[in-house]
Amino acid sequence: MGCFALGMVLAANAMADPATGWGRVELIRDRWGTPHVFSDTDEGAMYGLAYAVAEDRLYQMNFNLRLMQGRLAEAVGDLPKRQQRSYGPNSAVEEDRLMRTLGFARQAERAVERLSPASRTLLRAYASGVNDFVAANRDHLHPLFGRQGWAPEPWKEADCLLSWWQVARFFSSDGLRDLWSLKQENVPTRAMLPQRDLVIDDEAAVVRREDVSQEWIDRTLEFMRVHGLAPDAATDREAPGPKFSHAWVIGGRYTTTGAAVLVSDPQTPVWNPSLFHEFHVVGASFNVRGMGVPGSPFVLIGFNQHVAWGVTALGADQADLFLLKTDPGRPDQYQIDGNWRDMDVREETLLVANDEPRRLRVRETAFGPVVSEFALGRRDEEVSVKRVPLCEDATETHEAGFAMMRAGSAREFLSALADWRFPSANCVFGDRAGDIGYSTVGAIPVRAAGSPKLNTAHDGSLSANDWQGFVPGDLLPQVLNPKRGYLVTANHRSIQSFYRLTLGNSTGSAGDTDRGWRIKQRIQAALAEGDRLKPEDVLAMQSDAVNAVKRAILKVGYHLRDRQGYVFSASAARALEYLEDWYAAGAGSETGVRGTEVANQMNVLFRVMAEPLAATYGGGVSGLVFAMKTLTQRVESEPAAPFGEQESAFIDRTLAQAWQACLANYGPDPARWVEAASRAGQGSRLGYMESLSGYPALDDDWSIQRPLLRVLDGGTIQAQPGQSYTQFVPLHDPDQALSLLPPGPSENPASPFRFSNLADWSAGALHPAPLSRTAVSRLAASLRLLSGAEPRAAKPGEAPPRVGRR
Repeated sequence: MGCFALGMVLAANAMADPATGWGRVELIRDRWGTPHVFSDTDEGAMYGLAYAVAEDRLYQMNFNLRLMQGRLAEAVGDLPKRQQRSYGPNSAVEEDRLMRTLGFARQAERAVERLSPASRTLLRAYASGVNDFVAANRDHLHPLFGRQGWAPEPWKEADCLLSWWQVARFFSSDGLRDLWSLKQENVPTRAMLPQRDLVIDDEAAVVRREDVSQEWIDRTLEFMRVHGLAPDAATDREAPGPKFSHAWVIGGRYTTTGAAVLVSDPQTPVWNPSLFHEFHVVGASFNVRGMGVPGSPFVLIGFNQHVAWGVTALGADQADLFLLKTDPGRPDQYQIDGNWRDMDVREETLLVANDEPRRLRVRETAFGPVVSEFALGRRDEEVSVKRVPLCEDATETHEAGFAMMRAGSAREFLSALADWRFPSANCVFGDRAGDIGYSTVGAIPVRAAGSPKLNTAHDGSLSANDWQGFVPGDLLPQVLNPKRGYLVTANHRSIQSFYRLTLGNSTGSAGDTDRGWRIKQRIQAALAEGDRLKPEDVLAMQSDAVNAVKRAILKVGYHLRDRQGYVFSASAARALEYLEDWYAAGAGSETGVRGTEVANQMNVLFRVMAEPLAATYGGGVSGLVFAMKTLTQRVESEPAAPFGEQESAFIDRTLAQAWQACLANYGPDPARWVEAASRAGQGSRLGYMESLSGYPALDDDWSIQRPLLRVLDGGTIQAQPGQSYTQFVPLHDPDQALSLLPPGPSENPASPFRFSNLADWSAGALHPAPLSRTAVSRLAASLRLLSGAEPRAAKPGEAPPRVGRR
């Protein structure tokens, strides 16, 4: 990756003004463009980090900030979204109306006031770094600022929170899809639901009964009793949530080094530029590297010299609609506990570039803002939404983030997680001493006894139906040093069913996921071959290209055909014959390998309403995995055991549909399918500045064709289409860490680091991600000293540094 022969550049800046308190701040860019900030003060580290992030992502930061402030149309006009939806905002003006109504910006200002003085000092330093970069480069900002006719405004502490919340909200429920009922008494409560509406695969859970004490269980039950929560409250129907990410950690008991080894891979789409930003920042009290969100110093996934951590989405329900009792004769009032209350009303003006301003009337209740016009299935009734973080009045996730950066052990890291509020997540971690842990994190609401089932509006006519607070952090699923010696989280079940507190709409609530199952297969197979794993053994798992579910389907298929004489349909029989060599070679889904193109067409959706077998094993990915685990175990333990008609028919139907899909997509000649599938795999386009927000590319000339990837199957561990970041950390020597953040760190079209990670992404490779100053210096492409208050002024006749120039 030495294609950018930039050499070492030293800008001999003046030292920081001691009054600013920054101290010495150095910025190193490595050969991939990753920023490394070294300072002798924590404030200086934050300042330098922000300066570097602004250099890489200033436009993206400000676009997202305007979105969260409800001021996007002021900058880009009434920009329509790529796809129009039946609810929620479909354009910049509609988004501004929603964001002003929800009041994220107002809440961020309140939340900053509640932060500890130390945290505020760090955020203030971060804001100064952004602002000093803008001041030094005002004539050379990203071209879209000038083209669209707007400019960055001074960055504030609250803007760091908004930047974090902008990404976090996509991994949390918003309440706007909750169902309404014209008559609240017709809404079923949790107690009215069937006792066992889920098929539970307890073996899949991260936290097991053997990992926790009876005293801890008793405390959760006592908490439920005090809040009037029935013991069967956790058995309600939990809808499938987001399916992102996987991470695992091997404890020192099973590693050759005695230190933990961790891998984390957040499976979110790769955007242009990335949703995330990789950085390394060193201050007086921390030396941490990882990835976060541009505009915030929070390290979502990362490591220091003592601890490494990885995160996956939990998707717990952190929002509810409340159905208000209103009267057309009493405008701007609502009835609660038999009394009429005035809503808090404010008028706001929405500016729109190249168009007339819009007026907005925002109304708020004790539950939260009135969002009737934005909710799914709008009716004549009025509804308010209560959601985290808008209703929080205690702490904020950045408090956890700064403590995580400084953690010196797994136990200290677990304590730091207590202040993580938004979004909910699964976190695995390990330390240099070999200790490992897992915790569910986030502010989980305690809903009133008798509240309606999930995704249904609550009765807002009684204050008793309001949330009763949040589940204490120490009662959320967690474990230190589990008996099995390793931990895996891949959006699957967080804890076994002895735990009676419901987490709401959590991911993988019934059992395993395909990726989680495969990771555990790899770990168990490696441990079966030897007592301890080398760091490289753990690293090899990250590039695994096997879809465990599809391989299991074939295993059962060949058993049915060869051992039990089952007669498959013509298409299924052709598929089994075609895939024999591929299966015998290990069933790896690498692009260009004969057989992968057929396996990639297997439709493994497992919906209860469409697949009869799902009634037995449960629906969704967890039900599918449970089914295939059960069937393959039967093949291995009882070869003569019969298979039911539904089981055999599912295998036949899945194989036949894959064969027919290949005929339709690639033509009648199987000999040409590999080439045709490879061409199709290159068809995706990464639109410039497209993201989870749904807006179209802002400049097609800066959009790119996605490279041909090694593994396209999203059910594998490597799963490159969603490889937004990968981190491998052997904690015995963090300088041996590896990482990848495609396509590159910079948004600037002229930067040599805009696509510096594309080649590695395409090849399925990672690059060095060291932590020590010595190891970083070996990879350096540039070095600059940043002043404390302002960067060095240009000398006479010298052009100021441009964005992306190193």
